[in-house]
Amino acid sequence: LFHYFEMFLTKPTLHNPEVPLKTVVEIEVRLYGQSVTNNFAVKVSQTISEITNLIAKYYKFETDGRYGLCSELLNEENHFLVPSKPLNQQDVDFDGVFVFCTRVFIPSTPISKASDYIAFLLAESRDAIINGRWAAERDQAAKLAALYAQYNHGDFNPRIHTTRFYEDKLRFLVPEEFRSPPTVNKIIHEHQRLTGTPPSDAGYRYIEAVRLLPSYGDTFFRINYPTKSTNSRVDTLRINYTGLCHLQGDTSRVLSQWPLSNIKSWGVNTTGDSLTIVFTDGSFSCGSPDVLAIDKLIANYISLELARRTKPARTEKGKETCSVM
Repeated sequence: LFHYFEMFLTKPTLHNPEVPLKTVVEIEVRLYGQSVTNNFAVKVSQTISEITNLIAKYYKFETDGRYGLCSELLNEENHFLVPSKPLNQQDVDFDGVFVFCTRVFIPSTPISKASDYIAFLLAESRDAIINGRWAAERDQAAKLAALYAQYNHGDFNPRIHTTRFYEDKLRFLVPEEFRSPPTVNKIIHEHQRLTGTPPSDAGYRYIEAVRLLPSYGDTFFRINYPTKSTNSRVDTLRINYTGLCHLQGDTSRVLSQWPLSNIKSWGVNTTGDSLTIVFTDGSFSCGSPDVLAIDKLIANYISLELARRTKPARTEKGKETCSVM
């Protein structure tokens, strides 16, 4: 069903008949959080899912569909290319840089301690923590900050890692509400305890700890929910790998929860300002300026779940085309 909705989310790329069509193009790709790019030769007829998995295979990342590509030229956060559509049907410029990042977050065990893999996952995890996207308590945030310091700066050195040192770096380590002297003292204490821990182990432990947080993978959307007493109420819709959760706006009380397996269908209305989701035991409707983002995220999680349930077909030798240049 998500393929049906994706037809309306991107416009096909127009082609000038006077210009010969290219069957293979080079795309420039960088991993999230890194500045270095690699050029890959790909077929324009390949879907984004195929291209992403082949890039993941090159970097020795998971190839289960959890990753995606974003256009760096677009300012919209998490503006992923449509996974099921070919590259030549995406509304993007091939000459721009594509960012390889996680499309759906699954709390699985990290598969290696390779430098590219750890740096990539660490950048995504740290950004989600310091931006408050994935909630952590003060002590948790301080322990994570110490692991990041061990990964980035090595063993604690009292001549370098002073109170002033951490005060200057707090904005890169913990959420804004924890940027205070008590947090600095806690980070220093935890960093001292990590003496002798290899940086790669510290990075690995950071990623593991983040994936154990109850909030890991959460994405929140402000929604307008219709009520009987008023026209609408501003609530929150939380989406993650387990399903959807409707939270009351002023109290964050859980009003309803639905696992992904209960979703039968969903769709955006013709004016693009409201969304209806049909479940096996009812339906849910809301308005939001982010309905298209909600629609895409639901499709992303369902497509991954379907891919995980379906054994992938074996590819004939020579069919895959994605070479690093």
